[in-house]
Amino acid sequence: MEVSMDVGHAAPMPMFGAGRFEVRGTLGAGGAGVVYRAFDRQLQREVALKLLRQASGRDLYRFKKEFRALADIAHPNLVALHELHSADGDWYFTMELVEGVSFIDWVRPSPQGGPSRGRQDIIAAPVDLARLHGALVQLVDALIALHRAGKLHRDLKPSNVLVTQTGRLALLDFGLVSSVAEGDPERLAVGTPVYMSPEQAADQPLSEASDWYSVGAMLYESLLGRRPFEGDSEQVMTRKQTEQPPSPRQLDSGVPVELSRLCMLLLQPAPSARPSGMAILETLGAAPSEITRTIGRSYPPAMFVGRGAETEVLRRALGDARRGGVALLVRGRSGIGKTTLIRRFLRGLGESVFVLEGRCYEREAVPFKMLDGVVDSLTGAIVGLPLLVAEQLAPRDIGSLVRLFPVLRRVPKFAELAAQATVPQDPQEMRRRGFAALRALLARLARMRPLVIFVDDAHWGDADSAVFLAELIHGAEPGTLIIVAHRPEDYLGVVAQVRRPPAGHPRRGEVRELEIVPLSEAEATQLVTQLAGGTGRAPEVVAASAGNPLVLTELARAPELTPGLRIEDLVRERALKLSPDAQAMLAVSSIAARPLPVEIAAHAAGVIGGHDEATQLSVERLATLRQVGDQMILHPAHDHVRNAVLASLDAESRAGWHEALAQAFETVQGPEQLDSQAVVEHWLAAGHPANAAHHAVSAALRVEEAFAFHRAAELYEIALAYGPWDTAGQRDLLRRKAHALQCAGQLDEAAAVYAHASQLLADGDAIDLERLHVEVLLRRGRLDEALPAAERLLAKVGIRIPLAARASRTRLATQWLQVKLRGLDYVERDASAIPAQQLLTIDVLYSISSSLAFSDPALGRVVQSELVRAALDAGEPVRVCLALAQEVCYAAAGGSRNRAVVEAVAARLKTVALRIAYPHIIGLADTAMGIAAHMNGRWADARGHLEAGLATLRDHGAGVRWEIDIGDTFWLATLFYLGEWREMARLTQALLREASDRGDVVAQLGLRTGRCNYAWLLANRPDEAQVQLALATQTLGAGFHLPHVQVIVAQVNLDLYTGAAAAAAHRLAEAWPSIEQIGVLRLQQPRIELQLLRARALFGDATQPDRLRAVRTIADDMLKEGAVWASGLGHLLRAAVAAWNGDGDAALGELVLAEEHLVAAGMLGLLQIARRRRGGLEGGAGGIARAEAARDALRDLGAVDPDRVAAHMLPWPA
Repeated sequence: MEVSMDVGHAAPMPMFGAGRFEVRGTLGAGGAGVVYRAFDRQLQREVALKLLRQASGRDLYRFKKEFRALADIAHPNLVALHELHSADGDWYFTMELVEGVSFIDWVRPSPQGGPSRGRQDIIAAPVDLARLHGALVQLVDALIALHRAGKLHRDLKPSNVLVTQTGRLALLDFGLVSSVAEGDPERLAVGTPVYMSPEQAADQPLSEASDWYSVGAMLYESLLGRRPFEGDSEQVMTRKQTEQPPSPRQLDSGVPVELSRLCMLLLQPAPSARPSGMAILETLGAAPSEITRTIGRSYPPAMFVGRGAETEVLRRALGDARRGGVALLVRGRSGIGKTTLIRRFLRGLGESVFVLEGRCYEREAVPFKMLDGVVDSLTGAIVGLPLLVAEQLAPRDIGSLVRLFPVLRRVPKFAELAAQATVPQDPQEMRRRGFAALRALLARLARMRPLVIFVDDAHWGDADSAVFLAELIHGAEPGTLIIVAHRPEDYLGVVAQVRRPPAGHPRRGEVRELEIVPLSEAEATQLVTQLAGGTGRAPEVVAASAGNPLVLTELARAPELTPGLRIEDLVRERALKLSPDAQAMLAVSSIAARPLPVEIAAHAAGVIGGHDEATQLSVERLATLRQVGDQMILHPAHDHVRNAVLASLDAESRAGWHEALAQAFETVQGPEQLDSQAVVEHWLAAGHPANAAHHAVSAALRVEEAFAFHRAAELYEIALAYGPWDTAGQRDLLRRKAHALQCAGQLDEAAAVYAHASQLLADGDAIDLERLHVEVLLRRGRLDEALPAAERLLAKVGIRIPLAARASRTRLATQWLQVKLRGLDYVERDASAIPAQQLLTIDVLYSISSSLAFSDPALGRVVQSELVRAALDAGEPVRVCLALAQEVCYAAAGGSRNRAVVEAVAARLKTVALRIAYPHIIGLADTAMGIAAHMNGRWADARGHLEAGLATLRDHGAGVRWEIDIGDTFWLATLFYLGEWREMARLTQALLREASDRGDVVAQLGLRTGRCNYAWLLANRPDEAQVQLALATQTLGAGFHLPHVQVIVAQVNLDLYTGAAAAAAHRLAEAWPSIEQIGVLRLQQPRIELQLLRARALFGDATQPDRLRAVRTIADDMLKEGAVWASGLGHLLRAAVAAWNGDGDAALGELVLAEEHLVAAGMLGLLQIARRRRGGLEGGAGGIARAEAARDALRDLGAVDPDRVAAHMLPWPA
């Protein structure tokens, strides 16, 4: 059938690739897909675009397999596949557009000269033997190439072989291609019955001979116009198991003898009786093409020597993985033999283990490249399992997992369960749940039998899947061996990301590394002997190869081996045979020192198009072509190629190529798609820094949008260093650089840059920059520097508060009275109606007040009073809400007696927030009310508000990272008091991991100290608690402020947990004057916490009566606080004092009272400790049962060692 476009459509044709591919017609369609004629606007050429539609999991699996089948093969008779894409649920790939007719139509052309339409037309048309010979030679040559690459086609038929009007044959449709050694877990007889081999019809193992049978069937039809066997599919598949058709010469004496004999040999039922590809070519009087011979050299027969030690490392890793998960990172240069070694090891494992294998393909742009092939392999493994087993493997959140990896729909039970599941609408949440489900699925699989996951060519991976792979590696479950093979050249940084343990992530697996080193001299000599058939030139080849199997193979198979020949010499020799255009593109790609879009390389080289030249470079093994996004990327095949090319260029030539590359990027990509970072580098290397500075700004903006803040700051620095900016331009760039540094977690550097920027001009913008400088210093904890700067800043906006001298504390009562007298009423005004200076004053006050609230709240309260008055006077509703949110927190810090005031402010805040309906303001309001509830010991209320507020802020907030971090700290503390210790520990480590990923040292400080440090103590990991505390101490600012108190709290708790009570008491006593000085003891909630800590430290020497009297005083003070939770703590302390004094009855009475208050407060952890102590005092069967039940409850709450935790939180006499 003639392949042509359908021009009769009237409906608009679809577009793909964000408009890159313009569909111009339909070439063909089937049940699962459609092939379009399309115009690639980016490369300015027509292509065929194959779209998978309404895909089942099996369809998607085969669709991706079709593209990947030719990922490493380039041959003129194999259709060139270009790019694989996934977008909005659609999968499609582009390929070379071949306009031609089917194999049969070509060799038996219609007498009318047009395309054949039916069987009778084909029978009536005579065979053109010249055409048949030419087409058959090309088909056989293409199949030999495919086989030498280790692939079987499995679906050869006339419609899958097209011939153009020029006589060029192209083999296509690789959806059923498989590895020669690969089995099909689904065990289906796939293919076209008329043309498939007997063994394929019987679902038996296939070989190269299976494809040759199909060629025989096509040859038979070509010679006679009829097929070897006629009938329905079942009849045909049955007959060919034992029968042979009549020979072509029996039916037509005009058929050449040799072709008839060849046809019958190819149709032999026994695979071993069929001729090989080389024998077929010999019969046709032809030889394999040079390209096919090249592919043969690229894919030599498996030859393996040495590697005994490396194999033992793999074997030992698998054995150890059975007891505890192991990850093995296998590093080696290109051609050193990583993949061959690992696959040889895996083949020897048999069916005793699950082997999931994936590879990162250069020319592929699919989601989660490092996992995609592994999940495909996982799918095949599960499909082969019984239905009940598959159901048991299905994890929670199967809907999210299948949404993330649709190929899993091939598992019928998974597809059924996923169809019933609800998935979150938020893509990040869906992704998080999907990855969690995948991790759970792999763990379940590993419990069935050992699991080996092999990710090959990880250096071509992507950052998205690298995050998950890192978690999988460093938390490998028992029974799991993960092997990651990569080159030292980590082009995209993903291997480094995988190697780095995620902060705060539980580390279960052991991570090992294996470097594949060059072959020894003896091993290399053995390999040369196998390759070259003799040892005559082995010493020279071995010496020149330096033990690299790839280099050795190239040298061994070189036509001649001159003295001193190196692979660079072979590279230059091959390069000289290239066309001038291809040579220029090779030079450009070598100069670029980075993967280069083909169209950029072509433009810089002065070549039109460039795709043929790039393909030529790939075929000659001088360059690789890979897919990144929507671009084909060209890169030297290996360092030997690049080094050889660069050695031939002088400095002037290199600079010239850099300039050509910079100009090519600018011309080809345009401002929206411009790779500004590449342009910056090339203009700098070309000696034009001013041009680089201009593009550095664009590049910085772009990477900032992609959250690459470190790189953005570097680019802003380049712009500042080389650009001719005026003062205003410098200040703008400095502001941007400081913001990037701040987002990257480099707060000290950001503060310095803000300060520099604020000094360039004296105006309102300068004050705002100074505000940002002070805000960063305060939040970083550098109060000794920040307070004088904040005082100067306040003076510039007309407010005099002596912050640095701390004398302002005496103004607290007066200013709070002024706020009460003023009330909370205000006249609402739009920001545009308020003077800019007035708004700036409010912003300055908010920055200082919000930053001091959790570092020096007594000072912050003074500033807060000014903020409330200023915001209410101005009447701008957003700023009113910000001021009232802070006011709720400050008022609540005064204690439970302020509850009426807190509720009044909170009610006004909620009213305004809901009326203006800004989601992030509503989130701030909820978070503030949660903090207030926490400060008053209303833990359940606190949890509800905090969870709602933080969720809203995460979904809708902008520029509220500080508020989220503070809210998270209170949320975790709330969970601690509620006794939800397991969840508190889990969240602490998860949030710490997130903070570490974004470089947020302030958040990390809070998550490692105070109550958060209990995440490790409750897990009975005091050593890790000390490590986390030491890391936090490294980031503390100078002086003594609230973060220092949190460090002391964590250290004293650690001392107490490890039995160093004397050290704890000394440490706390030494710090107590400083704690009193900063005014934190004036705030009810921290006062209660610190007094409880002090009392527990005093118990360290409970034999001293004065110590017990001091604890009793603390307990009595707690009962006077007027807070339920404080009363519960007070009674606990009284009980302990009585117990230490030997008064069991009094202790029992106090414990009963403590339980009542702790139940009312919802403090389950301390409640179980009280019950454990009560059971011990009561004695008897009932008391023992009570104590044991409490012990079990403590373990359920998350205390790994309940007895140690109970003794730690409430010291008790033995």
